[in-house]
Amino acid sequence: MLNALPLPNELTLRPVTDADRGFMQELFASTRKHLLSLPLPQQQVDQLLEQQYRLQHSHYTLQWPDADTRIIEHAGKAIGSVTLDEGETGLHLIDIAFETSVRGRGLGTSILRALQAQAEKHGLPISLSVDRQNPRARKLYLALGFRVNGNSGTHESMQWQPTTAAITGNFHLPAFSQ
Repeated sequence: MLNALPLPNELTLRPVTDADRGFMQELFASTRKHLLSLPLPQQQVDQLLEQQYRLQHSHYTLQWPDADTRIIEHAGKAIGSVTLDEGETGLHLIDIAFETSVRGRGLGTSILRALQAQAEKHGLPISLSVDRQNPRARKLYLALGFRVNGNSGTHESMQWQPTTAAITGNFHLPAFSQ
């Protein structure tokens, strides 16, 4: 679905290549400010970030082996990444992240709205999990119509439902009594 996502604002998506590893690690680190501020020598912080990045990558690969990860580019420059798993009964937004310099400019909103439009066409819900320590992302998801449907100690599960569920058969008719 990501390969057909119509994006505005000079945004494009392209497959991740081996050459993107450094960018992906830097992007990961930029979303882990709490690790960057640990009172440790920089070498240890770097090792910790590398380990955490590899653990996350392994977890995503095991949990969602068919997921599609794309680099988000603006005017030809890598600015973020998005990972999506397409299932028969819905889409799961595994991860979306942007470089610090472009956060808060509506680019994530543009991508999420485009994803919602595609999901709407197919009558598919979108699920995601948001870190409870990321109130900006949570606020955005709520503003885009996602609703909390579960939580753990660290994350909230959210889901967005398309309005075309009746068209695709993703609904149940009420039972009629005779």
